[in-house]
Amino acid sequence: MPGLHPAIRAVTLAARREGFEVIGIRRGWGGLIDIDSGLAMDGDDLFCVAFQGRVARIARETGVVVWARELSSNRGLAIDDESIYVSTADGEVVKLERSTGTEVW
Repeated sequence: MPGLHPAIRAVTLAARREGFEVIGIRRGWGGLIDIDSGLAMDGDDLFCVAFQGRVARIARETGVVVWARELSSNRGLAIDDESIYVSTADGEVVKLERSTGTEVW
């Protein structure tokens, strides 16, 4: 995946390892994956959520998935120091523990 921004490359590799379909465009890799919202980045962590049903915490430098769980969203997520808030495809808001991905409410 030459030419991809390192953060996008890490997310793309992690998405493939977790079973997401990665779609190439134009001349091969376009870095498109089923992430309908922006990535949230804080320190060494990337957080992303996809409509096809997963939210994940990914190590920015290595692309290693720290945790991932089933949760579908087409609107996105927000983060603070301790939590992740995901707007689900069903119109609900779910709070997850940032460190583990465990659902709080």
